[in-house]
Amino acid sequence: MRKIDHAVINPIKSLNLLSRAEIEGLTSTRGDLYALYRSCALAILNTDSREDDAARLYADFADFEIKLIPQPRGLRLELFNAPAQAFVDGRMIRGIQEHLFAALRDIVYIDFKITGDQPPYPSSEAMTNTVFRILRNAGVVQPDVPPQLVVCWGGHAIPREE
Repeated sequence: MRKIDHAVINPIKSLNLLSRAEIEGLTSTRGDLYALYRSCALAILNTDSREDDAARLYADFADFEIKLIPQPRGLRLELFNAPAQAFVDGRMIRGIQEHLFAALRDIVYIDFKITGDQPPYPSSEAMTNTVFRILRNAGVVQPDVPPQLVVCWGGHAIPREE
């Protein structure tokens, strides 16, 4: 398990334009959003690993840290002790870099645009509508293009024996 001690990552496409409230919500007042993003980021950085045990990944990278650095109108990421497989010759693989910021974009969108509209435990229909809105915001669902996708969430939270 090799690690990259330190890396600074800038956005490529998404998240180079955020409101002050969105930046503050991610960087200071919402520890739950940070914890969610840290978990997502670690999973993204672990892409293409032969290991698929989330508990082991969290244990192996207990010292992984990701800092969200506010910039004028956006964020940059500072990583500590990240999985080395996400890098080639000291540079992060572009697809992984894009995915890190896409996950952050979706967390911002869900928290600031969607969850305020829903009760704490939405109905099945409300959850389906939420998934649609997230996919539309990410550009996955587009007008005049028949959808050919299946969405599955929570698979890594299910123990292997289950």
